[in-house]
Amino acid sequence: MPMNAKRSRVKRRRSLSIRKRGRALDTLAHEALECCAWIIARCGYSPRESALQFRRYCDLIPASVVRKGDAVTTQFDLAAHLLTLWSQDSKYLLPDGDMRPLTVRGPAPSIEALVRALDSKLSIEEAMGSLRASKALRRVGAKYIPRDSWVVAYPSNSLSQLAHHMRSLVEFLRTLEHNTGARNGTGRWFQYAALNPNLPARQFAALNRYLRRTGLAFLKDKDVTMHRMASSRKLREPTIPVAIGVYMSGAPRSIYLPTRSAREKS
Repeated sequence: MPMNAKRSRVKRRRSLSIRKRGRALDTLAHEALECCAWIIARCGYSPRESALQFRRYCDLIPASVVRKGDAVTTQFDLAAHLLTLWSQDSKYLLPDGDMRPLTVRGPAPSIEALVRALDSKLSIEEAMGSLRASKALRRVGAKYIPRDSWVVAYPSNSLSQLAHHMRSLVEFLRTLEHNTGARNGTGRWFQYAALNPNLPARQFAALNRYLRRTGLAFLKDKDVTMHRMASSRKLREPTIPVAIGVYMSGAPRSIYLPTRSAREKS
């Protein structure tokens, strides 16, 4: 057998083996890997060594971790944005300002009319599927009412949660990749963090609860601000999808601080 044909067969078998452990990469997954590669390289690390280590880490992942046959919707979460429109349009509010219960189909005010207002290819079936999966709606007779003005939490380990995490990963990576390549401060996107190296471990859960309360209030305000800006757009004016996020991260001290032995040597 010619060497080229043999290599081609090995390559196909390897590709099939990879496919058995998970789905093929979509556009968002490709962007995540691309952003990571650029960020790591711009921070001074070897792209070649990074690629070798990434392959090693991937090979260590058990096959049981990879969910088979699941199609994760990784596009911009338009169904969640539907709740913003619901909470801001006077036609969809009661006299006291509360969100009005809506039927699924029919003329405005209805969920179907809200989906059309999104000006996207999202179908009413896809929107209702996403809202039900995230438990964002509560049924009241023949109508539905949101539990909040946006999706507060996705069910653990659900497809909707995995899709949310994938989108959040790429959204944050876009900011990091853009800022590592920006030539000056004025061209950078907003990216700041509050750090403390000595937070008592017993206070971590309390801090998380505090951030849930104050962080959600912050993001709700920004959601309303972006909605007002979007409502003022001119006819045929170009638009871009924008995400603003807040996160909290805890890490082992050894990642950011030198060990005692290292401090003694210095």
